[in-house]
Amino acid sequence: MREIKFRAMSINDCCMIYSMTIANGTIKRKKDNLYLEVFGKFVGVEPKTLGQYIGLKDKNGKEIYDGDLLKHNDNIFEVKMSSNKKVFVLRDINPKMRNWRDLEWCSNVSKYIEVIGNIYENKNILDDKAQD
Repeated sequence: MREIKFRAMSINDCCMIYSMTIANGTIKRKKDNLYLEVFGKFVGVEPKTLGQYIGLKDKNGKEIYDGDLLKHNDNIFEVKMSSNKKVFVLRDINPKMRNWRDLEWCSNVSKYIEVIGNIYENKNILDDKAQD
């Protein structure tokens, strides 16, 4: 069973905040605000940037989260929750390709995949690929 962890972009200093483990009450919502508990203190985060750990690590041992950008050979994939909200999938961000991969594929090639950023902090990667 994988650890349940989340990360999100901090409202105050615009950096990613990682929650070490998730237990009851680790994420709180008050009206339109979302708070993630880190070391016993709640930090305000951008709700749209909340991403869950998918239970896999890249070739360097870095945890892979929803919203990460992964490089495999010359392809770049975005990690997403599927539209039916039941599984994570990977989408090739090249507009000409739009290939989809499932987590089984990701786990089989994880020793070759590298996290190169995420869709919130590295929009330039998405923009560069869109121009290809």
